[in-house]
Amino acid sequence: MIAAVRTRPLALVTGAGLLLRVVTLFSVAKHPADPRFVADPYAYLLMADHAYHGRYFVSFRGFPTAYLSVGYPFLIAVARHLLLGTVSVWVTALLLNLAAYVATSVALPRLVRAVLGDRGGTPGRQGAGLIAAVLFAVSPDAIFGTGLVMTELTAVAFLVWAVVLAAEAARGHGSRLTVFGAGLCTGMAVFERPSMVLLVVLVPLLVGLRHHWKEAVVVFCVALVPLLPLVVNNLRVGAGIGVTSATWPNVCDGLTDRQGRFEWRRECRVTMLPGETIDRNTEKRNVEWSRKISLLEIGDHPWVWVSRMPLRLAHSLWSGGWATEFSVRWAQNYAWTTKLIVFMRASQAYFGVLAVGAVTGLIRAARRRNVRWGIPLVVTVGSLAGVPITFGQSRFGWPLAVIIVIPFAASVLEGIVGRMFPAPRTGDA
Repeated sequence: MIAAVRTRPLALVTGAGLLLRVVTLFSVAKHPADPRFVADPYAYLLMADHAYHGRYFVSFRGFPTAYLSVGYPFLIAVARHLLLGTVSVWVTALLLNLAAYVATSVALPRLVRAVLGDRGGTPGRQGAGLIAAVLFAVSPDAIFGTGLVMTELTAVAFLVWAVVLAAEAARGHGSRLTVFGAGLCTGMAVFERPSMVLLVVLVPLLVGLRHHWKEAVVVFCVALVPLLPLVVNNLRVGAGIGVTSATWPNVCDGLTDRQGRFEWRRECRVTMLPGETIDRNTEKRNVEWSRKISLLEIGDHPWVWVSRMPLRLAHSLWSGGWATEFSVRWAQNYAWTTKLIVFMRASQAYFGVLAVGAVTGLIRAARRRNVRWGIPLVVTVGSLAGVPITFGQSRFGWPLAVIIVIPFAASVLEGIVGRMFPAPRTGDA
């Protein structure tokens, strides 16, 4: 009965959030195909279609690639196979985003309990966990992000569960399945977003905080399993040992913009050189060319590159409005191009209010001298580790919003709600 009482409100909140996203998709979402250029969402759909037909880890042109995330199109293809090919690749990607929302919403109360303790459970109140689920359900970025064929929602869903299971394993409360799940979710998050590869080391270290080193080793080994195909694929395209070939092109792209944001540079692409053709070895040549350009420019102006690192990080930390901003600037995923700007400002305001609450919640958590609150902080740092050396985008800060801003803001709101509507004392009429 107690489980039913605690589960029912979360199910209602998650269901309402799911309905809100479905209505949004049916109202304004559109296929991201653009005849002017192939943006990331459309490229992912083409790559997923290749994967569905058995051509794994190839670019939208059909050549071997390790540049864009190859894990995300692979997951779309797997999901489409599970659906027996009854829907298009685009619809499959949207359904995957909806599933990621449900998984994240269900995980948020456990995340709050794992890093802040059980702050709910009193009669009439469900605590900060349910408030976090509500904040996520009505988040404009989480809603409009559902229509984007991008890695943000699904990768962060894996990341949230990695934090939850790692925190539980670090406390010694987890079973073998918990430890295995922490490693698998960490590996899958990196499989989708190779830029977060540092998490493969950080999450096991967090599990071993209280001398649970056997569990930490298991988490590390399991997390490596989804990365092995990425390493093999990187070697296949001639980009060396690693999990992505995008590092040097991204470093090159981020060298010129004074704001630390992404700026696509023709001179960083070997395909822009006179007489260059696109073939299966183009990506290898592109890595070598962008590395050469980057090292020359960094060598000539090293302080410029270093001085812009804080700007790149600051631009990524402010994730408010990332979904609408990305759609307006690049993806054209929604029909409301003009109206989306209004929603982008609303998203930024929403994030700003929650950020103030999150800072308050972090300060309160630090005063309790409980190191568990630092687990999501360390994971967020790991997810953003590649930003200072490459470029910044607001969407890169989405892990920060989900695993830090929303839970810690919810902990503050739980205290406010508790003071406004105090729970009845035992024995009161």
